[in-house]
Amino acid sequence: MKQIVAAICRYFEATAEKRASELVKTYAYDCITPEEHDAVLAFTSRLPQALSIALANTALDTMRLDESGGDCNRVPCGNLPEMTRLAPNDPAIWREILATNGENVRRTLAALQGQIGSLDSPPSEQQIEQIQQSFQTSLISKLA
Repeated sequence: MKQIVAAICRYFEATAEKRASELVKTYAYDCITPEEHDAVLAFTSRLPQALSIALANTALDTMRLDESGGDCNRVPCGNLPEMTRLAPNDPAIWREILATNGENVRRTLAALQGQIGSLDSPPSEQQIEQIQQSFQTSLISKLA
């Protein structure tokens, strides 16, 4: 009886291992290294979170400094709520993220600062063309 049970167990283990292997080949064909994973997450997850927080804090600071008492809730400002929806996420997770993936996060923020830097002064005609091209490129990429 023990031999039959052992044979059945071996059969199911082999079948499960084969099926798991097939699933990995089918759905995880683009396996990446942990380093690649961290770099991708810094860009696709951490950067949007940091931008949302920065934008929310900037909006709050601007409203506090605005002598007219501007209130975004009184004006249908369509993109601000969408752009700041990530800001209220639990800030405690950032301690771990920055401890384990801080360099990648800093690198993505530096790349973003380079892009934003082109918008911080009155642009020349050539810069307007470059900015327009940058906007056109972002429309084509449709990252989502």
